[in-house]
Amino acid sequence: MSDPMTIVSSALASFNHANNLIKAIFELKVDSATIDKVTAIQSELASVQNGYLALIQQNTSLVTEKDDLKKQIAELETWETERQRYELQNVAPEVCAYVIKESARGSEPLHWLCCKCYNESKKGIFNLFSEYASGKTYRCTICNSDLHVPNQNPPRVNYDRHRNWRTA
Repeated sequence: MSDPMTIVSSALASFNHANNLIKAIFELKVDSATIDKVTAIQSELASVQNGYLALIQQNTSLVTEKDDLKKQIAELETWETERQRYELQNVAPEVCAYVIKESARGSEPLHWLCCKCYNESKKGIFNLFSEYASGKTYRCTICNSDLHVPNQNPPRVNYDRHRNWRTA
């Protein structure tokens, strides 16, 4: 396939050459019928030239769209490869997150991915946000969703007779 810019340059040069020929005909001494026909040819040539330029513009936008679609396909393929490295697990009773598989972990630290972001083809990692006596809260780095993980054995609160509380 030829270079598109070469084709465009060649076509524009041909249109300009045809225009110059028509101008030369006008400079000759010819009758009005010939002038009318040459004017009609010149008008038709201008119409063809406009159509050609519209096709070039459409082709350029189609090439851009094709390139964008190729990028999207590459991103989807990359995400699909990344997605295979994780599995949905319970990280606490009734609390789920996507956890990296041991076989795919390599030297990466153990981490959890946000289910919402994962389903949107994003890799939102939960990081420790706050820690309480009853458990920990993790926050997604992308969507700011919170994941609450209760401690396995939370401390019990006892009240003494003066209504002060203390942990047991």
